[in-house]
Amino acid sequence: MKPEYRRKQIMEVAKKVFAAQGYHKTNIEMICKKAGIGRGTIYRYFKNKEAIFAVILEENLEEMNRQMVDGYDLQGVFFDTRDEIVQAYVDSVERILTFMLRDRDFARIALEVSTGVSKRFTQIRQDYERKYISLIRSMMDQWKGNDLVRQDLDTELAAIRVSGAMEKIAWTFLFDQKIKFDQEQIRVLAKKNAELDLHGMLIPEAKAPVGGFRISNK
Repeated sequence: MKPEYRRKQIMEVAKKVFAAQGYHKTNIEMICKKAGIGRGTIYRYFKNKEAIFAVILEENLEEMNRQMVDGYDLQGVFFDTRDEIVQAYVDSVERILTFMLRDRDFARIALEVSTGVSKRFTQIRQDYERKYISLIRSMMDQWKGNDLVRQDLDTELAAIRVSGAMEKIAWTFLFDQKIKFDQEQIRVLAKKNAELDLHGMLIPEAKAPVGGFRISNK
């Protein structure tokens, strides 16, 4: 087997073991047994268990960032309508959710297994989150430049909120093995998420009931 394929095989097997057993309960022997290889083979590619886990985190998180901006020019795109902005946003959310649904083992590693394990893994996650938030903010800043988004929008705060919401959505809908999502369901979820993020919960002021909103005790 070519070195690049062997390395990929080790990472794919390790992902499944880490996702099922957690970081601390996983050891090199478990990975070897599941991959059908000896310890020496693993050590040709990775120094230790920590190195395998770190590479899994770094490479897959970076791929998630690429998925978000796939086909999207952060510098040269000009939107003519609000609908075009909504569709671009839906497409980005759908790509990320699809990526995580396709690889639930990694989703669990990124959002659960890696939490609180070590400073190194925390730093990897924080670096990724800063890049992710920066990408979202760049998109929103561009939308403001197209005069289709509120000029007083705090794009940094909005990007942080979107990032947190995406993590919670993935946790809620993708980790439950009883929930069987297909591509159409992911698309619907992405559209609903975009509607909330871009339009909010309140109805337009012109359509609001006269006298404002009241909370009934009945």
